[in-house]
Amino acid sequence: CRDLLVRHGGHAAAAGFTVRNDRLPELKERLQAIAEAELSGMDLVPRLDIDAEVRLSDLDWATYGQLELMEPCGHENEQPVLMARGLEVRHRRAVGAEGRHLKLIVSDGRVVFDAIAFQRGDLAGQVPDRVDLAFTLNANEWNGERRLELNVLDLRPAGREEV
Repeated sequence: CRDLLVRHGGHAAAAGFTVRNDRLPELKERLQAIAEAELSGMDLVPRLDIDAEVRLSDLDWATYGQLELMEPCGHENEQPVLMARGLEVRHRRAVGAEGRHLKLIVSDGRVVFDAIAFQRGDLAGQVPDRVDLAFTLNANEWNGERRLELNVLDLRPAGREEV
């Protein structure tokens, strides 16, 4: 589609380009044809690889320190994804501008963690009382206080066997 673009480029994971408005319909048509030819028959269901299943009560600053040793994380070195099953959801609400994010308080019966799911505020009224969470472990600093927090990547009702 290079002939339709004003400019394009960047690194291998970049998708930035400039196109004139009058060329948008043709670009859309070509991109749809390319996608149909290249992607037909492929399973395009998103997949989340879990690096380790953990108990929340085993997560502490020492665990966080061990995970930090894997830095820097990025495109070729993703942050480790953890999973905890059967967590009690003690609180759920939409937060942030226009309620875009989902704030949870979850517990494994021994410890309680704050959890945040960015761009998932729409789930606030649908989160069941028990969940399995896939997350990264992050440090959150707010008003001079530093706490461990779960950055939720996905969640499901607890008790489902498929992974």
